[in-house]
Amino acid sequence: MEYPGSLTSVSRELDELIESENLHLVDAKVGTGSRFPLIKLLVDREDRFVTVDDCTSISRRVTELLDRTDCFPQGYRLEVSSPGISRELHEPWEFRKHLDRKLRISYRDHDQVKDIEGYLVEIEADALVVNDGTADITISFEALVQAKSIIDWHRPPAYRAR
Repeated sequence: MEYPGSLTSVSRELDELIESENLHLVDAKVGTGSRFPLIKLLVDREDRFVTVDDCTSISRRVTELLDRTDCFPQGYRLEVSSPGISRELHEPWEFRKHLDRKLRISYRDHDQVKDIEGYLVEIEADALVVNDGTADITISFEALVQAKSIIDWHRPPAYRAR
């Protein structure tokens, strides 16, 4: 993950700080706020979903770092949050948290792109196994174009169709 220009001078410290909280930086943006620059950090965890306490803790530590290094001498606003349920999934660890959940996936199958909705039933070393209600479909990570978790209001969580 690359940091926007105004955060590059503290990128190493930010990485260490985020990793020390067992978090991954998913996205970082610096935009214009109404009066001060707005820094938005999206963080995620491998072992569970991000809590408000996670965001509060990392926010305090990032604020201390930014204030100490004086990256934004005129001031800034900081928002730290989780990426949310509807963001794209890319890494195997992200998919592990969505096991038994419904996904919407676009993938390459030879020379065409196919779309599927189904439940993630297995994660292999180099592929996902998704059940579309009729069969298990194996999709390699290389073939993934896009994958998102979607909320299924009609199925209780952690239900296995097998």
